[in-house]
Formats: sequence, C-alpha cells, structure tokens
Amino acid sequence: MADVKKDSYRWTEYYMKQMIRTSYLKKEELAQPNTYISKGEFLHWLLRCLPPVGTEQDHDAGAFRSPLDQHPYAQDVLKAVEHKFIDAEESFDPDQLLMRSLAGLWLIRAKGGEKLEELARSMTNPVVPAQDGFDEITEASRGIIAMAVHPDYQLLGFRWKSSHNYRYIETESPLTRAEAAVSLYHLLNPPKKGGAIAIAQNEPLSKDLPGWFCTESSHQIQRILFQKAIGGSDAQGSFFPVLIQKIPTQDNGLWKINDDGSMELTFQLRPGIYWSDGTPITAEDALFSFNFRRQLGYLPSISEVEGWIDHIEAKDHSTFTVYWQKPYRWANLMLDLYPGHKEEELKQFFLSPSLDKVPVHAGPYTFHALKPNGLIELRSNPFYVLGEPLIDRIQIISESDPTKLQNLAQNQELDLVLPGLMPIELPVNDFSTYDTFQALAVPTLHWEHIDLAMDHTFLNDPSVRQALLHSIDRISMLNDLSLEGYQLSHSLLPPFHPSYPDALLQKYPYDPQKAKQLLESAGWTRNASTHQWKKNGQTLNIALISIDSKKHPERIRVKELIAKEWQDIGIQIELEEIHPNELTNRILMKRQNKEAFAILYRWEFTPHSNFYTLLHSTMIPSQANAYRGQNYTGFQHELTDELLTESFRTMDSQRIIQLTGSLQEILSKELPVLPLYHPQYHMLVHRNLKGATSAFYHDPILESIIYWYWDF
Repeated sequence: MADVKKDSYRWTEYYMKQMIRTSYLKKEELAQPNTYISKGEFLHWLLRCLPPVGTEQDHDAGAFRSPLDQHPYAQDVLKAVEHKFIDAEESFDPDQLLMRSLAGLWLIRAKGGEKLEELARSMTNPVVPAQDGFDEITEASRGIIAMAVHPDYQLLGFRWKSSHNYRYIETESPLTRAEAAVSLYHLLNPPKKGGAIAIAQNEPLSKDLPGWFCTESSHQIQRILFQKAIGGSDAQGSFFPVLIQKIPTQDNGLWKINDDGSMELTFQLRPGIYWSDGTPITAEDALFSFNFRRQLGYLPSISEVEGWIDHIEAKDHSTFTVYWQKPYRWANLMLDLYPGHKEEELKQFFLSPSLDKVPVHAGPYTFHALKPNGLIELRSNPFYVLGEPLIDRIQIISESDPTKLQNLAQNQELDLVLPGLMPIELPVNDFSTYDTFQALAVPTLHWEHIDLAMDHTFLNDPSVRQALLHSIDRISMLNDLSLEGYQLSHSLLPPFHPSYPDALLQKYPYDPQKAKQLLESAGWTRNASTHQWKKNGQTLNIALISIDSKKHPERIRVKELIAKEWQDIGIQIELEEIHPNELTNRILMKRQNKEAFAILYRWEFTPHSNFYTLLHSTMIPSQANAYRGQNYTGFQHELTDELLTESFRTMDSQRIIQLTGSLQEILSKELPVLPLYHPQYHMLVHRNLKGATSAFYHDPILESIIYWYWDF
C-alpha cells in the first residue's frame, strides 16, 4: 500500500488474532496483512465463516465464460452464487483484486441477504463520515457503503493517509487481508444494541458547572453532547466530515485563496440532519453561530484567529461560505454550529453553565438527569446524524478516590475509568487483577513543564535558565515516582509527534556541577558559608508555584524534588500553592508578582498546535491585548516571532513541520520554559465493552463512543 499513515493499521491486530484464535483464518493467511486480497480468496474466507447451504456438492461452472472449473476457488465462487452473495456473471475472475465497494456489497448480502441490500439502497440520506464519502461514491453504492461502515454493522473500516490529515473510505481501492479479517470478525460477531455504561472521571460534577469550558470533565462530556460539524481528531489524529458533506480543501475546490491572501471556504451541510429536538440544521444556523460567537459576553474564549473572519454568507438552505481576511492553515477545521432557534437558552447556558440548561445540540447523547448521588445520566439522541448509538444510556460517575473506584469496580458498578487519573493516584495493576478489566495506555500531547518569569532580572539570562534544568534529575524523578510510561521531555511536543526534531534539540542531562558553572558565568557568586548565590547585592531566590495538586498528587512530589535539587546547588526556594484563578489573573496575566517565579503546570497541545499564542511577543498578556495572550513567560525573540508568523499563515503542511522543528530548536537553547516530562495516561475498560480503545491522545476517547457495544 502506498500512501498509508504510519501505524494506522495497528487497530486491525486484535481482530486478526481473534480470527486466528477461533480458527476461521490461518496464521499463514495473514502473514502479510497489508497486501491486497483477491475476489476468490475473499469468497473462500467468507464461506468458511458461514454455515453451508443445502447439501455439499460440486457445482457446474457452465454459467461463467471463464474456465472456473480449473481454478482452485471455482467451488467457492459457485457456492457464493448459491448463497446469492454474488451474481452469476458471464465472466468472473477469481484472481482479480477485490475492490472495497464490492466487498461492502458482498458483506451486506452475507449479513442480511436481499432484504438488507434493498434497505441499504433505499436509504434517503446515507452518511459515510469520511473525506471521500459523499459524491466520490456512486449514488448506486452510497447506501451500501453507508450501511457497511455504520456503527450497527462495522463491516467496513476507514483508511488514513500519510499525505493528508483526513479520514478516507477509498471505495475503489482494493481490500487488504487485514481489513478482510476485521470485516469477517464483525460479520461473525455483530455489534449489539442496548445497555448502559458507567464511566468514572476524576473531577466533581454538579448541576451547576462553573468553569465548564476549561475542565477535563467538561471536555469529555462535550464529546458526547455537542457534535461538531467536523469530527476529530480520531484515533489516528485525523479529521472527518460529520454534519458537512466534506471538509473544504484546495483540491476539492471548496477552499479558494485569493491573490491578496484573503480566503473563501464553502461548507455544504448534509441533507436531512437535525438538532436534538428534531429541528433541521441549516445554513442559517451557521450565520447565527458566527454572530453569536462575536458576543464575547456569552463565550469564554475567542481566539485571535476568529477575528480574521470577515463575514459569512448563506448561499442556499444548506450551503454557506466563510470569508477570511488573512490566510490560516487550519481555517477549514474551524466550524462550530449552534441552534439559531434557541438563542435565549444559549445565552443562559453560556452565562451560567448548568446541566439542566444544556441547549439542544447535535451529539449522540442528550442530558437526562442528575441524580442525588451526583451521577449524571445521558440518553441516546434519536435525531443523531448516524441514528441512535448502540449504547442506550451513559452514566457518569465523579470519583477520584482510588479506594472508592476499586470498590465500584469490585461491585461491578463501573465499566470504564477515563484517562486523567494518574498511575501514582490509581495503580492500574490493582484493577488489572480483576478479570473484568483491562488497562490501556493512552499517549498524550500533554506537557508537564515549568514556566519561568523571563521579565524578572534573575531569570532573563539563558545561562541561569540552563543551570536550573541541568540541576533537575528528571530521570530519577520519573523512576522514584514510578511514573510508568512517562517520557522525558526535551521539547513542547512528545517524540511521537510528526514535528518533533530530536536531532535539533539541545539536551540537558542532570549535571549539578555544570549548573554551578553556568551560574558563575552569569555573574553569580556563591557564598562559601551560606552557599547562597549573590549578584549585585541580591540573593538568587525563586518562588516555585504549583496548582491543582489535589487533581495531580504526583505534582506535589515533583515540586518537592525540584525544590530540593535547586536548594542543593544553593538557590533559595519558596514553595507556593495557589488557586488556578489567582494564578491566571494575578500572576500570569497581570504580572503582579514582584519576585522571580517558576510555575509548575501542564499544557495540552493538539496535533495542529502552532504555539503562536504561547510564544509570540505580541501575546505577552498586557492591557494592549486585553490580557488575552498566553505568552506567560514574557519570552521575546525576533526570529521566533518571524517563524511563528509564517507558520501561522502558511498553507504548506511540510513547511509547518519544518518551522515547528526550528521553533523547538530555538526554545531548547533559550529555555523560556523548562521541559520535564510527557505523561502517559491510562484508561481502564471492562473487557466486554468493545470499541473503547486508547486513542491518538486522550481527549478523543469518547469521540468513538457511537461504535461501542457490549459483547456478553
């Protein structure tokens, strides 16, 4: 296979192992899983998975022009005709590669015969949530493919390319052996509808949700309440159209870039899509959403990029064009839709977030009840674009106490623990001892680090910042805290990110002597008796600040270890724990701290983060930018500004990777931020809950919830 995203077919391994374990397929048949399968071999596999029809006998190949009677798969082809999987064509070549569209048809026939095929072909508005899932599929095949990929059947999987960040269906490409194994597994083990799942997460939830938009739990719940027009990123870090027919690109002509840099992006809504109250979603909702987001009193954060949008025009009932003043690489992914017929409810919800005020939306589930014990219940949405999900009800339990979680698991009152409970808080091995649970590692784009106040004279010298990092034994820290799966950080991004430039990064191994030499080179003198560092009559004193220690208990130990190691080389440390609001408003935004401070906390990036708001000099919070910038270190670097500006506006994906690599090289030398580690989260899943697998990074875990089902 040519254009395939690296490791994107690892998801097929489980299904191949199951098909081999149950003897439906042989190990040697899957020795080269990503090679294409022929029509004859697929029929041979398919018939092996089904009970025979009538009596076993040889069949006459006279209906076919080709000499099937001489072919090893001749009897399989003729049996397939008898099963009515295939038509008695005048010619049939068993050695011809099987196209995915034809595989979908055969699988539908094998699943439900002529009735299911007729139902598929009669679908009014078939939905294939892939970038090439609309007019790239023939009208005659669209219903077949939509049914084959539907969560209720899962007979055909998606594909991912290395050259594009989108999800594809590629109906006119041959089927691989690995894909065939997955299809046959789901034919033998069809997804089951019904039932409920209990999900535990580690933040308190109540009817009223202050801070709704910035908490981990809110992000998870929003995944299943609020369906974005564009799905993603999925388990492969790719995007796909859900409420729209396709994501605009320059290749498909829906994204036009003018000579002056302005842009026009045209979106086409799918026909027959509805809000959760049954009201149709239209282009007028897009216009309403644009104007509503401009009312800053109702929404918590509007990025600078959104200010580059000039206006939106509705072309017809389902088509609208977004006009941009400037180029922006990710403009085609920026589309939030709100129900225009519920303006007052939206205002109330955003001004005072509360679960019983959640307005109508388009997600797979709707809020049903908040029970006295704090349990939240969601019910399936009958108007969801793909129909009601397989699981009827979702119960969300708020619990961070490991002992109580274990009790819930032992009593079978728990089915899944979302990522975010760290290994030091929640020993996954304790849960793995239960036969009902499996622990899955979830890689993240989170980054534990220390922001330094570079506008303070103590910390504006790179030698001092380098000394601070050299004096932290990060490897021993991770080992001592038993942070399994955590990766030592040398940059903002983890090593698995495509923009990670390992060879360009300056590394800082633990070396206290080197740290002292760097401080001396910066003009600091160490007192022989007190071991304190002095310069111009001032003592080197740093406030080490942290937040959210209750949520991340490992951070308490990390802070203590760092403080001790800095003190060991003679730096005076004051430990502080402050509320997140105070940190954001008083220290980070309005810079009211007079002392040199270092802040220990965690950032989360996305696959397309470009760091502009974190590092550009114009993003240092100030009255001039209404304190909206996120350059909390006060970092100012002319070349960094130039690279950030280009990466913000270039349309070339490969150039963005190069620029991001160069930015990380600069940051590894300048060190406005001290990198510590990239955490690995764990999720705990009931062994009989199918489809709930770890994802590209932990936030999209619930993105795939429509594919989950119980297998008892």
